[in-house]
Amino acid sequence: MSQQKPFNPIEIPNIALNLALEVLEQPVHPLPPLTRPVGAGVYLLYYRGNFEPYQTFRESNLTDSPKLPIYVGKADRKGMRKGFKFDPPQAHEISGRLRAHVNSITLAENLELSDFVCRYLSVEDSFIGLAESILVSIFDPLWNRILDGFGNNPTGSPREGQAISKWDQFHTGRQRGTGLSRVGLPALSQQVTQYFQISEGQPDERLLLIRQRIEKYGLG
Repeated sequence: MSQQKPFNPIEIPNIALNLALEVLEQPVHPLPPLTRPVGAGVYLLYYRGNFEPYQTFRESNLTDSPKLPIYVGKADRKGMRKGFKFDPPQAHEISGRLRAHVNSITLAENLELSDFVCRYLSVEDSFIGLAESILVSIFDPLWNRILDGFGNNPTGSPREGQAISKWDQFHTGRQRGTGLSRVGLPALSQQVTQYFQISEGQPDERLLLIRQRIEKYGLG
């Protein structure tokens, strides 16, 4: 009989598990939240509108506790690259990122802002990247994996011929380039369809425990 490995609460997978569970236990807010979030950290966006390609999201998220995020994002503390601070000032990095997303969604011609809700959590600087990474690994969100470009920061006026992101091609309205993506719209639509059809397959062993532990969130 093999000896069970002693539990180590500070191993990376266990830290990641705690981060994921803590984020998922946060209350659901409208987008933008009625109260301005304080601090840096991570957040989840959920869609539950009538846009035809996204009906799976609607079916999963029309509850008091939505289960399937369309996007996972992070908001790092401003000035973080200049060094670690034991007691950084309380700013509104999460709020700033969510406001930018509100603007992007509002400009999109086939999305309605009222169809989105969110969760967010202020996280210590050192763990923000890990929290984002594990949530992306667990949920495989559409706007992180397939329709990338939603969270890109604007870089000034779009240059002539600059390729637009997949997200901007699928949700036209923002001015983020004038050239087409390397993937045409029909192929992109097919990728979105396949995203909802492909089964999860065999999860990474490091994520198996996390998937089991958050079964109550609909990831059985």
